[in-house]
Amino acid sequence: PFGQLESQETLGDDQRRWQVFRAPSKFDLRSGETLEDAFLAFKTYGALNATCSNVILHPTSFDAVHWEVEYNVGPGKTLDTDKYFVVIINLLGNGVSFSPSNCCPNSWPKGGVDMCDNVR
Repeated sequence: PFGQLESQETLGDDQRRWQVFRAPSKFDLRSGETLEDAFLAFKTYGALNATCSNVILHPTSFDAVHWEVEYNVGPGKTLDTDKYFVVIINLLGNGVSFSPSNCCPNSWPKGGVDMCDNVR
């Protein structure tokens, strides 16, 4: 398989809980560099419909985390969870997903990561 899901919680209230997707042990970046043991942290909102056609992928920015962008997610909001299944991913490098601050700083790629590395 490409990777695996695992459940993970942090201290704090419900907003600061998330799930983790673990990438393959060696994950090739567009730059040609490789991440080892990388993971993406994400949180979901709403319900997936039977045809899986109501998904919205909402990445954070590199300097934001999922609980900082929840202001537009919920019933009647822009990303209406009565209609959509919203997945907010914390981008690689943002401090919640695989980042220099929560892994070995020497293993962070010299060329960094880009948006395509986060969503493919």
